[in-house]
Amino acid sequence: MPQVKTKITRAVLLDDLYKNLKMGTSSTTDILGRVRDPDLRAEMTKTIDGFEGLASRVSKLMIEAGITPKEENMFTKAGAKIGMVMNTATDSTSEHLAEMMIQGLTMGVTELYRDIGEAEEVGISGEALSLAKDALAFEEKAVEKFKTYL
Repeated sequence: MPQVKTKITRAVLLDDLYKNLKMGTSSTTDILGRVRDPDLRAEMTKTIDGFEGLASRVSKLMIEAGITPKEENMFTKAGAKIGMVMNTATDSTSEHLAEMMIQGLTMGVTELYRDIGEAEEVGISGEALSLAKDALAFEEKAVEKFKTYL
């Protein structure tokens, strides 16, 4: 049975955006522990800082709107962490870790494109949409930076 899509609202856009950014922070932090290359480690640290800076801006906007910021549930986070551990058990080279970052970021980019398109379709504008576009630009730029490690 096909899933019925709920129309996006400003609150849903902000919630999705916050979860995207916090999941990016969490996943990057998990992978960072496996990195031996100092340049890749520095790039990942910058990425974490970028995720956190954007998440802080989104959180502030949510709180101002009376919305409680919530991260992904523990099962989603645990599943991602287990997947990362299994994925790096046999290959923790810089190339493979960069590839994992690209894959995770690409999932985030895809979600952002979907949410931004839906938001524009229903007329959402202002700071919420602007933040989503900032996050999209940040994640796309991060993908390009991690490609240099392949």
